[in-house]
Amino acid sequence: KGNNPKTAVWEYLRRLKDEGRSAADGAPLHFEVDKTIENKLLISVAPDGYLKRKLFAKS
Repeated sequence: KGNNPKTAVWEYLRRLKDEGRSAADGAPLHFEVDKTIENKLLISVAPDGYLKRKLFAKS
């Protein structure tokens, strides 16, 4: 239990949040689960497996 692709994605998202990593462009690296893709599919082999980057305005 807990050793599968779904929990791996959750762990990855948690680590990104906790460690405050930056992307190659220097912006903070934040992702969220993209439910819009999952909601369009009748069947998915990767629930919670579609991510989208959250972009923040530069100050």
